Formats: sequence, C-alpha cells, structure tokens
Amino acid sequence: MIDDQTDRSGSIYSFGETNLAAERLRVVSEVFDPTSEAFVSETVRNRPGLALDLGCGPGFTTRLLSRVARPERTVGVDRSKAFLSQARAGAAAGKGYVTADVAVAPLRIAGIGAQPDLIYARFLSSHLPEQAVAGWAKELAAGGLLLLEEVDSISTEVAAFDEYLKIVSEVLAQYGNELFVGARLATSRWAADLWIEVNRTTEVRPSTGQAARMFSMNLSNWHHDPYVEATYPPGKLERLATELDGLTGFAETGRIVWQMRQIALRRHSAP
Repeated sequence: MIDDQTDRSGSIYSFGETNLAAERLRVVSEVFDPTSEAFVSETVRNRPGLALDLGCGPGFTTRLLSRVARPERTVGVDRSKAFLSQARAGAAAGKGYVTADVAVAPLRIAGIGAQPDLIYARFLSSHLPEQAVAGWAKELAAGGLLLLEEVDSISTEVAAFDEYLKIVSEVLAQYGNELFVGARLATSRWAADLWIEVNRTTEVRPSTGQAARMFSMNLSNWHHDPYVEATYPPGKLERLATELDGLTGFAETGRIVWQMRQIALRRHSAP
C-alpha cells in the first residue's frame, strides 16, 4: 500500500486507500486469512523476537501475524497514513505501526531498529519493482524467515469476473506491475544466502458473493484510472459494476478459485 498513487521508485498502487478500499481489505482478510494462518503456523517454528508485516494496510495481516507467530514485537509497515491511522486505532500491546516505503528504503532506517526474525508480505509484490523483494531478505537476521503470499492464477466460470480480471491485469501492467506475480516468484533465483523452505500453491475458494464484493469495491477505486478512462467507455464499466453488484448475494463456492503461491525463504545462519 502506498501513500499516494506514485512513489520515488516508480511503483504505483492502483487499489486506493479510501474507506471503501479499507472495507475491501476486510473482505480480503475474511477470504484469505485461513490459508495464511495455516502457512504461518507451519513455517514459523520458533518464536520471533521481531516480526514485520509489510504493506500492512489497516492492520488485518499484522493482527494475524501477531496471533499466529506470537512474536515478542510485531510491526506493521505501510506508506498509507490513512490505513495506518486505522491500524493504530486498534493496536494492542506488542504491536506498532510505522510509515515507510518498503520499495526503496532499508527498513531499519524507518526507526524499526533491530533486524527482524520474520518478514511477511501478502498481495504486495504485485505492486512493487522486482528488486524490492530481494531487498527485504537482506533485512533479516541470520536464520530469519521471509514469507510471501501472492496470486499464482485465478480460474473462474463467471463472465463478469473474467472481464474484471482482464481489466485489472491491464491496469497493473500499465505501471510495470503484475497480477499473477506468484508464478514468476516461483522460479526466481534468490541470493546465495537464502534457501527455499516452501514453494507451493494452495487453493482459496471464496463464495461468489465474496469475490463479487472484493471486485466491485476495487472497481470503484480504479475506474477513474487514466488508462481505464482512455480504453473503456463508461457504459462498459457501469454494466460491469452492475453485474458484479448483482452477484454479491450468492453464497455458493467453486465458481472462482485462486491459486495462491506461498514461498518461505530462510536466511543462512552466521557460521
């Protein structure tokens, strides 16, 4: 998440930081937290001293990380002051939030202090330069763990979902970003001091209504993007919004399936 639409590194976050965007992230948390909790629980075998949640938004993933990994200290990191204000409002002891650009700045410069034993990022790499992820691993303490969760692929039999995904993929691509970044991360060549403990996909099957709510709220955030306005007539977007809104009441699952890439990278301990 970033504070405005552009930053010094050239990365762009297209999904907004409005109250509506925060509500979308609440639905995202509802849908994706179960598989994320299982991933964190499986991979974090020792209690971390310091855990960082990058791109924390309003704090949903920060609370997840704190609850499941039980670090001594948990810090959420984001560029959006609006999201961080919401996160801080519900912060409990042992959790804090800092404003920092995770794309370009070493995290210790942001006043976090000690090297983290655990870094977590979900749905963040899609919006950042490729070198940013490699930079995060350099922040880890010896023996520390970097956990990444990103979209590998999405399959659906719903025409409105297909149309939405086509447009949002194009929007991200306009700014050098990538919706299905998980597939690329799966084959990345990591630094010599990292080894891969986990590299897999896991299925997430939200209800049709949950997917429609996420997509509808996101469409409202980026339908005035310059690329979208120049490429798609308003009537087409209005029809898509109406179709998505009409699907929000459906509780069945299986009509849309995410394949989520989960990667755990361990930094070699000092000799």
